Amino acid sequence: MYYVCETKAELEAYHQKIIDGEGYDGVIVQGWASIIEHQDGDKWAMLKHPSYPLIEGVDDDGEPLDAPTVEDISDFYPPIEL
Repeated sequence: MYYVCETKAELEAYHQKIIDGEGYDGVIVQGWASIIEHQDGDKWAMLKHPSYPLIEGVDDDGEPLDAPTVEDISDFYPPIEL
């Protein structure tokens, strides 16, 4: 599953949270995942880490808050018309 955001900075902060939380050293393990730019340049995607939500907290019903996701990275891109 991939998080989808409108700003790259939001995913960069998420990536840093994972690096810090997992103790990645930058030598053996460089980081979690690459940030992918949408072909139109208006969206960004990144692989969701199973232990770290993009948005912390819960809503009024006690359900965890979370950012929009796509199941597969191919869902991030519109189909190519031939």
